[in-house]
Amino acid sequence: MHPTLDPVDAVTTTTTDEDDLTTRVLLVDDSEDMRLLCRLALEVDDGFEICGEAANGAAAIDAVTLDRPDVVVLDIEMPVMDGFEALPHLLELHPHVPVIMLSAGATPHRRAKAMRLGAHALVGKDPGMRELQRTLQEILPTSAAAPVTSRGGTPR
Repeated sequence: MHPTLDPVDAVTTTTTDEDDLTTRVLLVDDSEDMRLLCRLALEVDDGFEICGEAANGAAAIDAVTLDRPDVVVLDIEMPVMDGFEALPHLLELHPHVPVIMLSAGATPHRRAKAMRLGAHALVGKDPGMRELQRTLQEILPTSAAAPVTSRGGTPR
């Protein structure tokens, strides 16, 4: 893997030579530590590849087109543009790419708002990110072995 960092947008793009059987995940969180925790939790499973990272919602909008993920993991509370504001833009650009929202405070109100805006799920930021792993495997049929979308968000 060869990560590159765009300091203006705080977008990290990773390219790999791995085959197309992995599920490409775009991580969006303003906390570099949280992105690392998510990366470590997901890369334990050979079926997931972190294709890019963004530190805010505005950068995520650029990254979703650039990185062409199969799924987006989107934090709610971020500077510049929060997850609730970014979500409709992401879905407008790539309506078939599922978005899982993350929150340290996954309250019923936030969960309802996330679902109303079109998120597939809202998960808490638990230690080890087990809820995120479970949710990704639930929304992606046959886990990561067969991504639900092709690059660009169209159904396979």
